[in-house]
Amino acid sequence: MPALWRLEVVNAILKNERRKLISEEQGSRFLRDLDAIAVEAVEPPASRTLEQLALFARPHQLTAYDAVYLELALDRSAPLLSLDNNLLDAANRVGVAVIAAT
Repeated sequence: MPALWRLEVVNAILKNERRKLISEEQGSRFLRDLDAIAVEAVEPPASRTLEQLALFARPHQLTAYDAVYLELALDRSAPLLSLDNNLLDAANRVGVAVIAAT
């Protein structure tokens, strides 16, 4: 996972708590469960320029963050798990396997 994944997960939990979709207890339990899983955080390739990242993101109308997720999945020949339909559509277009999230 890109290193920013940890921040995005915590942010999503906090947003759902503020919207009263989950309790603080549920959010904390979910975060503890994720902490117990060995997830390798990696930095985006330093060889990629900012312009190259934008060139990759533009045709798929992705955020820079999502473009990094997709690029990493392509680079590692790894499947992609997301709830973001735009990112999943882009993954399908470039031939990245998608894991259905429910």
